[in-house]
Amino acid sequence: MSQGFDEFAPFMKGLNIVLERFVTTAEEHQIQPVIVLIPGTAEDIEIYENTIETLKIVFQNRADIMKVVVTPQDWSKYMPDGCGHPSTAGYGIIAGQVANFISSNN
Repeated sequence: MSQGFDEFAPFMKGLNIVLERFVTTAEEHQIQPVIVLIPGTAEDIEIYENTIETLKIVFQNRADIMKVVVTPQDWSKYMPDGCGHPSTAGYGIIAGQVANFISSNN
């Protein structure tokens, strides 16, 4: 799962274990899982492009995979303190994009 991200290999291995358990549990309950990549920094958005493609290969139609996109002009609303957690407005951005993604994939 760490194709092209050798420096992240231990993290990606652990992430794969967690996501596999999540997807398997959802399947056991007949729920379509959605994996949402939520940026903590502006740089995360670029990394997510390759991560999404890798996750699509790993989970081959077993899960819907999306990333939250925060435009540069929205970043100060999304995470005003740069503390690693979105603000209330940031969670609104996340919720809106997830809702749109789910409604467009059903």
